[in-house]
Amino acid sequence: MNKAPEYRVGIGASSIIMIFIVLSLTTLGVLSFASARSDLILTQRRQAQVESYYNSVAVAQQLTAQVDAALAKAAEDPDNFETHVKALGEIDSVIKVDGMQVSFALPVGETQALAVALEVHAPGAEVPGRYSLVKHQLIYTADWEPDNSITLMTEAP
Repeated sequence: MNKAPEYRVGIGASSIIMIFIVLSLTTLGVLSFASARSDLILTQRRQAQVESYYNSVAVAQQLTAQVDAALAKAAEDPDNFETHVKALGEIDSVIKVDGMQVSFALPVGETQALAVALEVHAPGAEVPGRYSLVKHQLIYTADWEPDNSITLMTEAP
């Protein structure tokens, strides 16, 4: 009797499949390592930016406290209050005084700054407190340059 021929997978086919599996796993491992490395770099950059922001916020709070203390002393002499307000710029070199508004900007990284503005209230004003916080904002300080390299629309013929 004739037996039907048997189909056998030889050593060559299983070796090729095993090589393909090893190469696939190696590729996936390298890709996941590269992704993890780029995530680490991005996280470190973000951490440095957040630390810089909160350091600037802390300095802004300290400057605001110094301005508040100076305004408390100035309120004791209401006749010369405006003179005392003008002298607030001497507390720190970053403080600018414009009329009854005190402002300063503190750097946050290379391209941003924390801008703070306070509106000073004269003694006896109906507004509670010695000042009002007008602005506490993160601003972009670098020069903006538009990208005009791509033509999005062409003129109609």
